Amino acid sequence: MATMNKDDMKRALFGTYPTKEIDTRTWKPFKLGDWFDIHPTKAYKLTNRDLFNEDGINPVIGNSSYNNGITGYSNLDTTEANIITFSDTTSGTNTMFYQDMKFIGYPHVQGMYAREEKNIVYNKYTALFIISSIRGITRKRFDYSDKMNRDIISSMEVKLPEKNGEPDWEYMEDYMRNALEMAQKRLYILQSVSE
Repeated sequence: MATMNKDDMKRALFGTYPTKEIDTRTWKPFKLGDWFDIHPTKAYKLTNRDLFNEDGINPVIGNSSYNNGITGYSNLDTTEANIITFSDTTSGTNTMFYQDMKFIGYPHVQGMYAREEKNIVYNKYTALFIISSIRGITRKRFDYSDKMNRDIISSMEVKLPEKNGEPDWEYMEDYMRNALEMAQKRLYILQSVSE
């Protein structure tokens, strides 16, 4: 492994990839419920003893704020994929994740399903952009007595980049793709440097 001094590391991490603030002055508010049908995920009505398996292979998305919401694994058939999920029993968006792999839903886990009549580009990148936008406006808004739920999220307006009166899905996808690529490159540099 290569050895770098602090200045070389800073140049490698940040000099090549300048950070630039996003200009949101032209963004427009969009009501989430107009673009997403938000309702409970498909869940088996089983006790945890019957749902989870020690040798399970299919992730169960639950009320966890860690590990992309995965609370365990099961050998039952998966129920869905490609949606944003969140728990309505917690006090914020810390349980909001994008599920790109097939999974099994769990009681009190809500899904954000793209409305079929809308022209939504719904993939990992646009979903991560939406999640970041929601987290940005809900920071410290909820607590134990005022929980986040699907009605609140459905009525919430989130400022997003706009193109021809609709969310600019291409911008969101490109922005998040570039941000993740930059993060991967920076992580690679950090992992390849020895003390």
